[in-house]
Amino acid sequence: MKDKYARSAVLAVELFTTGKVDSPLRAWKAAVNEVFGVWSTSKNKGCPKSVFLSLCETGKVKGIEAGEYTQAKINKEFALRALDLITKDPSLVDKRELLWEMVLEGQEKVHNFQMDVVIGLWKNNLLMV
Repeated sequence: MKDKYARSAVLAVELFTTGKVDSPLRAWKAAVNEVFGVWSTSKNKGCPKSVFLSLCETGKVKGIEAGEYTQAKINKEFALRALDLITKDPSLVDKRELLWEMVLEGQEKVHNFQMDVVIGLWKNNLLMV
């Protein structure tokens, strides 16, 4: 399932930047519907969506202007910390669990596919540092 959130993030950027949808949120919703299927409950996970919208909101996603797209705070911190860590050590994109551990900085929290979004966008050269 992890690759599906990465694919959803990449597809969402494509949908938005090609003008097929008019907001990052609509792009995310359309992408997860396509990748997971309309009836899948996995498409409703909030953490991957929050990470995607947080990266968009901060102007880190190529082709998407910074703006107000989410109320997320914790997942925004996770997304930006992950991007910073990957920028410093790109090998972390192939070490999802280690990246998550480093992002948490000692906190105990279950991974909920947040890193998959960051990694997917990074691997597709869709993030700005």
